[in-house]
Amino acid sequence: MATAKAGKEDGFWLHGGSVIVAPTGEIVAKATTEEDEVISYDCDLALGEYIRNTTFNFAKHRRPEHYKLISERDRREGRAEQLRILRCNTPPPT
Repeated sequence: MATAKAGKEDGFWLHGGSVIVAPTGEIVAKATTEEDEVISYDCDLALGEYIRNTTFNFAKHRRPEHYKLISERDRREGRAEQLRILRCNTPPPT
């Protein structure tokens, strides 16, 4: 589900466009106006479970060894930056 505001807020016009997307990627319901609107869809929970266990089975297809270098580097650099900010009490460089 993707939600969006519609109408005018803080002087800006918001066009809305909320949608509900099925597990297969199809848009199955969509807001059609620029006013407040409620959309709904009778979801097939069994289809969602099937796709979650086959196509998007993250536990089965997850390969953390391919991300080890990236995740370790990001963790070290992020922690070092946090410590630098705490010690110096200065904003990070822009």
